[in-house]
Amino acid sequence: MAAIAGGVAISFPQKTGHLYQEGSILSADGHCRPFDERASGTVFSDGAGVVVLKRTSDALRDGNVIYAVIKGVAVNNDGADRASFTAPSVSGQESVVRAAQKEAGVSPKDVGFIEAHGTATPLGDPIEVEALKNVFGANPTTAPRCVVGSVKGNLGHITIASGIAGFIKAVLAVYHGVIPGTLHFKKLNPRIDVSGAPLTFSSSLEEWPRDQNPRIAGVSAFGFGGSNAHVVIGEFRTTDAEVRRDATSLEKTVLPFPLSARSPLAFQQVARQLMNFLENKPNVSLFDVSHTLLRGRRNHEHRRVLEAHSTSELVAQLRL
Repeated sequence: MAAIAGGVAISFPQKTGHLYQEGSILSADGHCRPFDERASGTVFSDGAGVVVLKRTSDALRDGNVIYAVIKGVAVNNDGADRASFTAPSVSGQESVVRAAQKEAGVSPKDVGFIEAHGTATPLGDPIEVEALKNVFGANPTTAPRCVVGSVKGNLGHITIASGIAGFIKAVLAVYHGVIPGTLHFKKLNPRIDVSGAPLTFSSSLEEWPRDQNPRIAGVSAFGFGGSNAHVVIGEFRTTDAEVRRDATSLEKTVLPFPLSARSPLAFQQVARQLMNFLENKPNVSLFDVSHTLLRGRRNHEHRRVLEAHSTSELVAQLRL
């Protein structure tokens, strides 16, 4: 079973602009500069994004690429705790981030990246960072650093599709182990105070190295009327609790193992190398082997796809 989730925002007519008014949410220079000292407002734009959601066990059974695992979700509303209809609330945003992390079973020190709502408005960005600061707390010298970014620097504010844009960015960051910089960010907005918190901002691509724990990211999306949403996602690993829980059924899962080479002789060498590897590492995850062959190898003229549900079965086919 699968679900398709996403958002689409298309305005009409296409060729439009806006007149800047001091104090409004719209940018003075037509650029969206999240968290930057030059930020003067946001820029509305069009876009669409869609993702396929599945239970982990179903995705493994079907041989799908798992880009990330959704670990926790929370939504709330600021209610009366706002200065106006469009003004955000520190307490409401802080509460929704805490709730999502609690459902995910993670603490702030586990989170390495926050894809923020980050609209570049003079009011919104400082409030959002203040809420994150309350969640992530003090002791920046001892707590692991967490990078905060916003894809709106690249795309502008896609209104009802902005949440899925940030979600996709965070998923790809977790999957590839890199954190994209925030476009147009140069120097932190002086109204944003991150003193005493392990929060950082960057304009350049950063490596997100893998350690003993999966990469964890949070994604925020907030609405004009006070609606707040936060999702915690994590890197997929075959040792995840979801996989262990379904271990009995997964033992019977048949996985594909595509092999290819430039010549018949080279194909025999590829098969022999894989067979030797499996014999020397009998406890290797077949899910990892299948994923590497599917996504990490080029396709050449001479091809064959093997199917197996155990290491011994795969080795037996490679001997033929």
